[in-house]
Amino acid sequence: MSDLQNEIPDDAVDAPTPDAVDPSRESTEYEKRLRRDLVRVREQARAAQSDRDAGVAAANRDRDEAIASLRTDLTERIIRSELKAHAIRAGIVDLDALRLADTATLSLGDNGDVVGAEALIDGLRLQKPYLFVDSQARSGVATTAQTLRAPAPALPTEMDARTLPREAWLAERNRLLAPRG
Repeated sequence: MSDLQNEIPDDAVDAPTPDAVDPSRESTEYEKRLRRDLVRVREQARAAQSDRDAGVAAANRDRDEAIASLRTDLTERIIRSELKAHAIRAGIVDLDALRLADTATLSLGDNGDVVGAEALIDGLRLQKPYLFVDSQARSGVATTAQTLRAPAPALPTEMDARTLPREAWLAERNRLLAPRG
């Protein structure tokens, strides 16, 4: 439709017709039909333009709604992950216990930090102290939430090739000479 708009300027409808220039001359049927066609084509072009504008507006609205929805979802995910980090630092036994907390008061600050997370964890610690490691350690309750250090790697043992049986010596030699990859 843009080709039609480029070919037929809008001011052509308002341009004087040959009838207006020479009132004694009557328009031919061909000229009348051309004018009707011109008016019809312009109306179709305007309708197509308004349809296109409506479609663009609807697409922009849908895009803005999708962006807002994604932004809300992303903010909630960031808040949940930051809350988990605060809870782990506070010594929570089970992260599923965070479902008990009311997270409606939390918000994401300008610098990306969660505002109110520490207060929420402190409140949860006061209301349900059994969910945290330090209260269980004081009460003598055993917990499996504590991580243990990995054992130190075993030191390599020295092997004396002079005292090894021939089969063990061959196996060790083949292991050492085998291509690595």
